[in-house]
Amino acid sequence: MPSEPHTLFALLVLTAAIGACLQIWAWSQARSERLLLWGGIAYAFITTGILLNAAREALPALFSQMLGTGLVIYGGGLIYAAARAFNGRQMEPLVAVAGAVMWLVACQFPDFYANTTGRITLASVLLAGYCAAAAFEFLRAKGLPSRILLAALLIVHGIGLLLRIPLALAQPQGPVFMFANPWFIPIALENVLMLQLFAFLLVTLTKEKIAVHLRQTADTDALTGLPNR
Repeated sequence: MPSEPHTLFALLVLTAAIGACLQIWAWSQARSERLLLWGGIAYAFITTGILLNAAREALPALFSQMLGTGLVIYGGGLIYAAARAFNGRQMEPLVAVAGAVMWLVACQFPDFYANTTGRITLASVLLAGYCAAAAFEFLRAKGLPSRILLAALLIVHGIGLLLRIPLALAQPQGPVFMFANPWFIPIALENVLMLQLFAFLLVTLTKEKIAVHLRQTADTDALTGLPNR
């Protein structure tokens, strides 16, 4: 695993982009399962947000930090919505976008936007909240072994997000170039691993659900709807 910040960042972006393509391709093979479609779209938003954040030295703050972080938060909201859709529940699009809207509104206040710790705290809390909500939704998918691993991964990632708050409090206030942050490498490594494992587990969970459905169909008489003997 690379430890040079720029190389690690390139790996992070590549991982998110490949994860988006993988999930959308897998969805195209089983279009009845929307989890992979929305998961892929969420990864696409996250990829775009990461790239915008990295370009904060070249782009206005509106497009880099504000919009970039907003897209990452919206990606987290879409993962929560996708988990609800997987269980046959309404996606609640307003809840999915609420975190990004809260972020954009908060950034309109100069005192908040000038406070690096405040921005990190709000973004971390919003993303961790979506992780916890998505974990709860995945745990509702009874009979699918991967649901426990998926929920555990989301909880661990949510804890990692919240740990950024004390790390931010320990850092001096003021603008810090992203790659110069001493915590960039461990945070990026955690994100790379999380994105890889999460995409893999989403595909696995979908395969398990399809297998259960096929098994139930095979065990049921097509004419009477009664179990086969």
